[in-house]
Amino acid sequence: MLAITTPVGFPKKRRRLSESSPTREDVEGANQRTVAAVAAFLGRRVRVFLNPRLWGNSGGGPAAPLMTGTPTVVIRVIFPDGYVMEARFGRCETVQQLVDLARRAVRRPDLPFYLYTAPPKQRIVDMGVDFRSAGLVPGANVYFCWELPPDAEGARLGPCLRDEVRLLQWLDLNMGNV
Repeated sequence: MLAITTPVGFPKKRRRLSESSPTREDVEGANQRTVAAVAAFLGRRVRVFLNPRLWGNSGGGPAAPLMTGTPTVVIRVIFPDGYVMEARFGRCETVQQLVDLARRAVRRPDLPFYLYTAPPKQRIVDMGVDFRSAGLVPGANVYFCWELPPDAEGARLGPCLRDEVRLLQWLDLNMGNV
């Protein structure tokens, strides 16, 4: 008869976490490097999150309230898949810079798209105008829409934003230092 000295499936000795396991400072440093890399790619820092109104959570609301005398504009670009990208611009910057930011952030920059405000739905067509002249001061929600032919399958595009931009959703960004 065979005698079993140790229980089957249990290790003889518990492992300890090594001294090289990441600390909170290491994780925060990696997050800051990721944010810096994406910000360098996009040309500015942005905040990305899922639109809580689309997913049934409480919260959300219009763009951050700012005094009309402040030099910055908070623009939220709302994508069809529910992601929202928020960025700050100077009041005198042009709408073309917003379009360029959206083009760098989307997964398929080769496809045509347009931006519009609502309600009522008004397509943004003049790219050379500044945010103040466009009526987007002190902040606005701007909607993103693919401009595809009617026979194209829009549902097969997948997520609108690049993976590295959507990753910003899980990182804690302080937009106050932007």
